[in-house]
Amino acid sequence: MHRFALTAPKRRQGNKSDRCFLDVSIDDKPVGRIVIKLDTGKTPETAENFRLLCTGEFGASARTRTMLQYTGSHFHRVLKGYLIQGGDITRNDGSGGEAAIKAKASSRASPGFFDDENLKTTHDRPGRVSMANKGPDSNNSQFFITLAPCRHLDGKNVCFGDVEKGMDIVLAVSRLDTVCTGTAVDATKPAKPVVITDCGEYMSEDEEQPELRADKAVEQQLAEAERVVDSVADAVSAALAKKRKVAENGRNAVAKKKKKKSGMMSLQDESSDSE
Repeated sequence: MHRFALTAPKRRQGNKSDRCFLDVSIDDKPVGRIVIKLDTGKTPETAENFRLLCTGEFGASARTRTMLQYTGSHFHRVLKGYLIQGGDITRNDGSGGEAAIKAKASSRASPGFFDDENLKTTHDRPGRVSMANKGPDSNNSQFFITLAPCRHLDGKNVCFGDVEKGMDIVLAVSRLDTVCTGTAVDATKPAKPVVITDCGEYMSEDEEQPELRADKAVEQQLAEAERVVDSVADAVSAALAKKRKVAENGRNAVAKKKKKKSGMMSLQDESSDSE
């Protein structure tokens, strides 16, 4: 089950983007954004599956009723110096997952999975984004990001993109302590929860539609106006506090003066009585 409220589809207007983002938190603390450049030329179907799972535009699965979206899912596996793995949108432990695209009629894949598309792209450097699987033609929503060259995976896993920004976030996840889970012998589960809190198509400022830039400008103006209002309110509050302090000091001074005068009169009365 997702721990976060699922967001509205994060689609940009016009053409589909070849970049997607994953906002990540560690132990409920936001740590930053990973931007992934999809290889839509060599792996169009696999890239589209990932994009759909980022935007969430398909909503719930008709087969399992699972929301086909990465929001709320975990990076559930860390292999030190090797890779980090996530995308299990059904169980968050590596035993589940579901594809957003449908397998072809001629596919050998089971329901919720799709076939290997192109196994020629190599895992030759850190930051490669590739499909996790359980053997040939078993791709669903799970993926991994390499921390180093992993050439032994060439020809076995479909590499469909690269980390364009946010490799520091990937490395931060890879440095977390890990623990054993269930009957597993190796400690691969992050000791702190690593969650994708938001995701969607990524747009740089240059790529944004004019109306989106206008909306952002309005938001910035409103934020500036709020800061000005807050500043004025703070100044008024400070002035009122100062005025109240002056008034209080004035009252205290008058009270002391009356008390002093009352004391002097009492001394005069006592002097008259003694005569």
